[in-house]
Amino acid sequence: MKRILNACLMLPMHAIVLLGLCHSQDDIRAKLEELANSERACDSESFIEFAKAAEVYRKDRRITAYQFVQMAKEQGTIVLDARGKEAHQLLRIKGSKSLPYTSFSAENLKKIIPTTKTKVLIYCRNNILTAPKDKTGAEKSRHPYPIAFGSDLDLKIRSFGLNIPTFITLYGYGYDNVWELDSVVDPNDSVIEFESASIPATGATTENVPTASQRK
Repeated sequence: MKRILNACLMLPMHAIVLLGLCHSQDDIRAKLEELANSERACDSESFIEFAKAAEVYRKDRRITAYQFVQMAKEQGTIVLDARGKEAHQLLRIKGSKSLPYTSFSAENLKKIIPTTKTKVLIYCRNNILTAPKDKTGAEKSRHPYPIAFGSDLDLKIRSFGLNIPTFITLYGYGYDNVWELDSVVDPNDSVIEFESASIPATGATTENVPTASQRK
């Protein structure tokens, strides 16, 4: 029994909540015993359970570019970039912290996010406009568009955008103050300020009044 309780203490809070959905104490004990004795390296069934629970929570946590900027101003807020290190270095939201999704673990997340109550804003490649809308936009560009970076940084199918597993995984680790950028933004024409490898951020500021299209 001690081993089972230890296994329970090692689980994220949301795992405990999910276990609480079991029909009886015997069901909960059996589930904990399974977790304690499992030799599987990965557990897709549990991930799917977390995904279902997280989606209920996530649907009200998708925000516009303007809301993103306002939340980013709040003291203690973390803007998290879960893309690869190279993508982050080439083009990123100003002030964002890099922790590639493949490096997510309880310890690594603690190094970036102080507490599970810290407000965390996430974005991914799918939030960044791939190419300028027209020739004029291209000529005025200060920051490169993802299209210039090659196939490694191609747009993902919407159903598999990085924000989705990022949100689910943060939720699974107990972070319950996560907000997701829902808009597609132009790195050279957005209320959100970007910076790139060769050019410091000097674009739109947080004081800019967003246009109607930026609020969508």
